[in-house]
Amino acid sequence: LYTKVNDYGFLEAPYRKVGHVKKGKNIQTKATSEITYMDASDERDHYVTHSGVLEEDQTIILDRIPARYKGEFIESNNNNCRKNDKI
Repeated sequence: LYTKVNDYGFLEAPYRKVGHVKKGKNIQTKATSEITYMDASDERDHYVTHSGVLEEDQTIILDRIPARYKGEFIESNNNNCRKNDKI
């Protein structure tokens, strides 16, 4: 299992931070190695995508990606994404 239990007894899942770097006129979206743990209520405030959208170099090249936000499954611009499911 990759989850851990927080001080209140809720499960927290691991997420990778997604960074945005300006490369010329473009913004490159890339998952970093930084791991944060969030419970379900914390996740609601972030655009979260799954690992299937990552290329081998951990970048996201698609402009529109599937994501979760405020408990809904949506399609979002990759620049909105701030977290990536670790698994």
